[in-house]
Amino acid sequence: YIEAKSVVARNSNNIFVDDLKDGEKRTIPNPVCTFEEAFAHYPGIMENIVRVGFKKPTPIQSQAWPVILKGTELIGIAQTGTGKTLSYLLPDPGMLVLNPTRELAPQIEAECNKYSYNGFKSICIFGGGDRKAQIKVVTSGLNFVNICLDEADRMLDMGFEPQIMKIILDIRPDRQTSYLKDPMMVYVGTLDLAAENTVHQTVLFVQEEEKKAYIFDFIDRIEPQNKVLIFVGEKVKADDLSSDLCLQGKAVQSLHGDREQCRVCILVATDLASGLHVHDITHVFNYDFPRNVEEYVHRIGRTGRAGRSGASVTLVTREDWKIASELITILEKSGQVNTPAGIHSFHYVC
Repeated sequence: YIEAKSVVARNSNNIFVDDLKDGEKRTIPNPVCTFEEAFAHYPGIMENIVRVGFKKPTPIQSQAWPVILKGTELIGIAQTGTGKTLSYLLPDPGMLVLNPTRELAPQIEAECNKYSYNGFKSICIFGGGDRKAQIKVVTSGLNFVNICLDEADRMLDMGFEPQIMKIILDIRPDRQTSYLKDPMMVYVGTLDLAAENTVHQTVLFVQEEEKKAYIFDFIDRIEPQNKVLIFVGEKVKADDLSSDLCLQGKAVQSLHGDREQCRVCILVATDLASGLHVHDITHVFNYDFPRNVEEYVHRIGRTGRAGRSGASVTLVTREDWKIASELITILEKSGQVNTPAGIHSFHYVC
């Protein structure tokens, strides 16, 4: 890997760049330290930046923008809440963005609308919506120039590669994309699977029939200003648990592929929501253990974002032991191997 030599890299932001093109390697562009360095020739973009009050680029933005503005395709890897969405939105006003869930699509559209300029407009297309209305908006005139796969790793894990390739083949051949056409890879931190070190992780060994008692007790103990995201394994269970909490007098909503997000302090979600940008989540509660440790990292990454601290609680039953053993490595990497309420409980499981 080639380390970006600049003030940004030397300030311990751990920005790395790798040229994935076969043969002779290209020159790695230097990171930018200010918005003016990247967009001095784009007054419309600078007006948006000034209007929203951003002070300086985040590490992923500082290196991604120079690569993208050279016309080079990019793979960008960084933790949640580090400005990845803006890193691909600002340089490319004409774009088709693909993402793995219908819940995430409106959130990306909202970000697009914040930074629209020069008459560019954004629309959101997803399954389950008004098909005729969406077709009408698309045919009224759009400007798809580039393509971006947001959370591409999750889209591939979910088996969407045939659909991705079909869409890419229908796009003009001179496109700039994030799907492996001699790209550069920019990553901040490490490529190893790791949980956020801003999240205090607690793992509890329980019996299946004890789960509801644990979640009811947890909800009773949190502060009124806290916002909790509870993960379960199935849509039916999300609705059932939401109903049980409602009967306890709690303001709660289930959130899955058939529901839209609203403003409540307790959300019960399936894994399709683990990629969502739900604002101000203070706690993540894994009522059902995730299918794998990758999904665990996605889940708890909904809290502890943008420099804030967060907390997660994960219930582990006997049926989860086989998968849960891999969680020890995640806890070790995040420096929580000695957490009394966490790893000690987990060692008892193993």
